Amino acid sequence: MSSFVPPPYRDAAMAPKIELIASSYLRQARRPLVQKSDDVIAALWTAPCAILAQYELSDAATHFANRCALEVYETDYLGFSPQVKGSHAGKDGSASANELFSAANHAGGVAKYSGNLMSCRGNRFRVQHAITWPLIDESGACYGYAAMFDLWIALD
Repeated sequence: MSSFVPPPYRDAAMAPKIELIASSYLRQARRPLVQKSDDVIAALWTAPCAILAQYELSDAATHFANRCALEVYETDYLGFSPQVKGSHAGKDGSASANELFSAANHAGGVAKYSGNLMSCRGNRFRVQHAITWPLIDESGACYGYAAMFDLWIALD
């Protein structure tokens, strides 16, 4: 996949939501998620770790996954949805990315998660020490959840 940021991520409605991933993490973890850049969206897109988010809107959920996350989940930005495989763990213990977001929801702040997940193609992988957090703006409103991980092991 290229370093070209997909056009939907630059959309006027989506761009502030993506920027919230970095600013929310900085406020809660007190350290930057990505290196300082004039183009936060490009910095998130090209980060060497998997970064994904789920935004909870009144009408539907929207998602963000950076280039690394899309490679791990074996899909492209058009096909990415953490709910593809459902939110419950399978018989083998694998779950969808919703498990990452659920960890952030239950923790109520920056939390760690390790567990088996499943790609969009059905391949299992284990995430080690993922960091999850709620997407909270400066006024304290929560818009969804995000996760970052840089350690994963293919299980299939």
